[in-house]
Amino acid sequence: MIPATKPLFGPMLIAIGTAILSLACTQASAQEYTQAERLLFLNNHFVETDLQTITYHYRHYTTGATHYTDEVFVDVLERHRDGTASVATRFLSGDRSIAIPTLENAEGNPAILGFLERDIADMKRLTGGSTDYFRKAIRTALAMPGTKVVEKTISYEGRSIKGQEIVINPYTGDPHKAQLGSYVNKSYVFILSDAVPGTLYSAYTRVGSTGPSLETSLTILSGVLPE
Repeated sequence: MIPATKPLFGPMLIAIGTAILSLACTQASAQEYTQAERLLFLNNHFVETDLQTITYHYRHYTTGATHYTDEVFVDVLERHRDGTASVATRFLSGDRSIAIPTLENAEGNPAILGFLERDIADMKRLTGGSTDYFRKAIRTALAMPGTKVVEKTISYEGRSIKGQEIVINPYTGDPHKAQLGSYVNKSYVFILSDAVPGTLYSAYTRVGSTGPSLETSLTILSGVLPE
């Protein structure tokens, strides 16, 4: 069995259900964060976002199994002078929903955390690994100095805008990769842009081109553009 590990996450804590996903190492200074970490978790994602409900389309597809679509709603309730915002999130529906509490001073977009927690729950179910194990693998991959951020042109509301893409493969060098089977090649892609409300344009995962296909995506569907 893949062993349990202590979580690597630190000062910015967000409770999701009974779990707590923290987003930066307690011992790390701001200078030690990678660009990927800052873009995903430490920047203020709502600083240019008006009060509104941002809607995301969620899609999960697995070869030979039930696939489904759903929606995620991020309600921006209030903006604060420090660049944070009061935000309520409804992440999926029914048995698949992830409970995310209302955040009074959100920096990062909680839809990112919901996406990761849903993914981690699925990985735990599929492989028998622990929640903390998968959190650590993702956190470690984002903290690697070689994690690249690539400039990217994306389309939103009929216009081309500039974005930044982060790609990680958390499990390829893992000592327990044999126990992960085809999931060892799983990649995670995040696309962010200051030109979309809430900064998150899309997040998706994909398991390699051989064997059963497994794809999950979260993509912005509607929201009021920053002026």
